[in-house]
Amino acid sequence: MTAAIYYHPEAYTTSGPKLMGRNAAGESFLRGFLAHSRSDTFWVQVEKPEHAQHFAQTVQSFGRREAVKAVDKNSLAALAQAGTVYYPGPGIGLHAWRRAAYGHGAWSLCGITHTTSSAGAMDAIADLLTAPVQPWMR
Repeated sequence: MTAAIYYHPEAYTTSGPKLMGRNAAGESFLRGFLAHSRSDTFWVQVEKPEHAQHFAQTVQSFGRREAVKAVDKNSLAALAQAGTVYYPGPGIGLHAWRRAAYGHGAWSLCGITHTTSSAGAMDAIADLLTAPVQPWMR
């Protein structure tokens, strides 16, 4: 089992116009993941094909030559092969709803919260009360 990274380039860079703590944390996480992962394939979940291309370029810039497998809204079932989806924020409720069509245990969801002061973060946390999130034990 490995992890698919939900990837939007803005979430993993400190070179954008408005630097936030989540950008620094995302960039640091990705740098560590690419430096220490022992996976033979990098999985990425994206909303847009160009984000998958950006991720593949980032992987190569770290000297990694492993294959990159991209998953989009039309191929979500493939996430079961990765086993886990890492989402760089607290909003895993939406991803739990998307996963529900394939079974609540099809893959685990992992999110992170850097701050809860924004309206979006507070809404995402409240959404966890009604979203089909599950305890994960494998």
